Amino acid sequence: NVIFPVSLEQICDGAFYQCSNLTSIDLRCLNLKRLGQYAFAGCEALKEFKMPTGIKIIEEGVFKGCTSLEKFEFPPQLEEIKENAFCDCKSLTTLHLPRTVLKIGGSAFRNCNKLEIFEIPEILSIVNDIDNIPENQPIQTNVSFVISDHCFEGCTKLKHLTINEISKLTIDVKAFCKCSSLENVFLNVSSDTEIKDSAFEDCQELSTVEFISNNSNSLTIGRAVFKNCNSITEINFPLKTNVDN
Repeated sequence: NVIFPVSLEQICDGAFYQCSNLTSIDLRCLNLKRLGQYAFAGCEALKEFKMPTGIKIIEEGVFKGCTSLEKFEFPPQLEEIKENAFCDCKSLTTLHLPRTVLKIGGSAFRNCNKLEIFEIPEILSIVNDIDNIPENQPIQTNVSFVISDHCFEGCTKLKHLTINEISKLTIDVKAFCKCSSLENVFLNVSSDTEIKDSAFEDCQELSTVEFISNNSNSLTIGRAVFKNCNSITEINFPLKTNVDN
């Protein structure tokens, strides 16, 4: 067990790296502004964590390999999750992020193979029951959102993905690659939407891909985006679509 004092403002890089018996953390430090890179990586017994409210960026690899982590509470003003932050957190099932998040880094949730529900209000929703897909979401103007490379790769429990219309959307290389249970993708095309190479490669259960557009918005699709998605029978592209070779 670790109890931090109220006065603590920073936990540096790798501070508790591979403390494999650490099960409980009491964060009384309300003024904490930064958790360093890989600060709790490899803490295999850690089961839950509540972020202090002052944290705006979750740094690289902070909780990588915390294989028992089941519950996580994000701070209300979070803006970015950096690469590998929750990679290989194999016990996470449900995550609700604040509306303020605008970028999820590369491999941030890679191989979180029990993750079923993931939500950023009015931007992105992943649910395990198609009846729970949010409807009539308001258009988010002046919002640019990035799902970085390999972000959800190997998240084998994800089923139904919906992305709302925003100003600019980027789904990076292999962002949803090997999401073997993914069945439906409903994507509201933003004024500038780019899906990069192999973004949905090897999603073998993917059957429905629906691009929802007002025909004034543009979509760019990279190479091998739906490679080996053998269950897809039909895709309807918007009028302004650029497809790579």
